[in-house]
Amino acid sequence: MLQGNKFETVTVKVGVLSDAGDFRKAKRFKGKHLGGVRTYEGARSRDDRGVDYDVYLRPDGTYLVHIIRWSRWQGETDIYELVSVSTAKDLYNQFPAAANAANVEYVEDLDAE
Repeated sequence: MLQGNKFETVTVKVGVLSDAGDFRKAKRFKGKHLGGVRTYEGARSRDDRGVDYDVYLRPDGTYLVHIIRWSRWQGETDIYELVSVSTAKDLYNQFPAAANAANVEYVEDLDAE
């Protein structure tokens, strides 16, 4: 998706995917994919539940994080979200693993406080 410094049209799904049906809707925006990471939250095995994060930079300098909370267990629901984040500092505070995977630079200015 990322080609140089060009922002491209990105389409992601948001909503719920369950045994009862696919209740996701497509959301479209302009952005650059900066990176992503998968974390695991499984109770019985290492890879039975997890969260996927993908970070996008928007043309106005804000970020969008596409989050998929998934499970391999029958009867459990997968949740797809798209979260807007204003600054690199907020991205690191809310989604530290995703910010690191996306190589988003943030330096805390101790003199500004």
